[in-house]
Amino acid sequence: MHGASYANISRESAEMIRVMTNSPIKISKKEERVDMCKALEQMMYDARTEGKAEGEAKGRTEGILSTLSDLVKNGIITLEQAANQAKMSVNEFESKAGLYAV
Repeated sequence: MHGASYANISRESAEMIRVMTNSPIKISKKEERVDMCKALEQMMYDARTEGKAEGEAKGRTEGILSTLSDLVKNGIITLEQAANQAKMSVNEFESKAGLYAV
């Protein structure tokens, strides 16, 4: 729908839409008109990129916790050592790694 008359709106209208919808749409102060289709596509791209990065970070953390948990279960390192490596308290590590003191 690029090029449709309602897709290309004034900067002021775009600012109003951004504020009223609390959307992180990027609007250049230099432009008099804003292609809202392009602005929304950029916003969705940014959201996907941010979500992907967050997911990758969560996956790395879960992998580290799983590895440390396995090392504890196999008696290779102590619970305290694992918590220290994870930069957590023992209680926090037990909770997040699914371990519970016996």
